[in-house]
Amino acid sequence: MTQIILQITAPVATLERFSEITGVPFDTVKHRVHKGFYPILAKKTPQERPQINMVAFYALCAEQAKLPKDSK
Repeated sequence: MTQIILQITAPVATLERFSEITGVPFDTVKHRVHKGFYPILAKKTPQERPQINMVAFYALCAEQAKLPKDSK
């Protein structure tokens, strides 16, 4: 199995911070969150700002990378 080591600075990120980290324009991040492309934490109240779940995001990216598996 291929091993990847990632350093995640925080387990969640605001949409603004996610945009800064990834370089994806803020409006695109908002659209992708609305369409369900990015994993967000469940909001406890409608007024709460969405937070992108960075752990789930990186796990999804790693899964989609389709890295070759080590043969043992």
